[in-house]
Amino acid sequence: DQNNNVGSMTLYNCTGYDNLTANYRIQRTLNPGQTLTVKNSASYQGLVQLGSFAVQETNSWLAPFSVTADDFLSLDTS
Repeated sequence: DQNNNVGSMTLYNCTGYDNLTANYRIQRTLNPGQTLTVKNSASYQGLVQLGSFAVQETNSWLAPFSVTADDFLSLDTS
């Protein structure tokens, strides 16, 4: 998280594409009792760096899922 959030975060149905450092990067330890949940999200052409505390389910970087350019209508960034 670019804002250094250490509270609870819930990311559902998100897409990360071709970001400079990582599509998803939340590694800082959360405050006690807080949770990070990432579910039904996709990452294409970028790293995913989540702390071991993250609850992850049905994301493109988890087996058996994969993402290709064919999964998108367009990847035009203009």
